[in-house]
Amino acid sequence: MLRDIACQFPQMYDVLQEANQAFEKNKSQEIPESLVEGIYPRPVFNEEDRKRQEERLRNTAIAQPSLGAVDLGALRVLQFFGVDVQAFAGHSYG
Repeated sequence: MLRDIACQFPQMYDVLQEANQAFEKNKSQEIPESLVEGIYPRPVFNEEDRKRQEERLRNTAIAQPSLGAVDLGALRVLQFFGVDVQAFAGHSYG
């Protein structure tokens, strides 16, 4: 989700870091990885591991805050370029 933007714009990176910190404080014991590791997992080289990563990201406990963080990061990047919005809606909270 918007990996290129996260790599290029500190505004996106900052939002992801803040979201990751909040996630760490509030996550359940069943979720071992950080929010950012769920959004941008390490590369794997077999289909079984890819499916496992995708299933983790589809877990509502990771998917919902991930969508919010990425959407807010995108908004911050748009604001950096002078896009002034009166409303902002993220995509698919399901």
